[in-house]
Amino acid sequence: MEWCGFEEDDPEGGPLKVDTMGKDRTHKGTQKTRMDQYTAQSSGASLQKDPTSPLEKGAEPTRVQILAAIESSRHAMQTQIAAIAVDVNLLRADL
Repeated sequence: MEWCGFEEDDPEGGPLKVDTMGKDRTHKGTQKTRMDQYTAQSSGASLQKDPTSPLEKGAEPTRVQILAAIESSRHAMQTQIAAIAVDVNLLRADL
């Protein structure tokens, strides 16, 4: 699978790649996106933290983690909108 995501500047220098893909879509348009330290669910941008993550110890999420959650949620919403469009077209075909 080819990498798909965006690059963010690493505070220590150099680009830091953030993977926003790794999804498994069904014909209904739902998706699951697996990420290293959290999973953004298709219903919103809730963060599920890795037990080894600094977030579990009460630290604030990093800018990169927040941006990745936003990107994942945006992608999930686009997938849901596409599924609704397919349903609307099927309903129109039934008329």
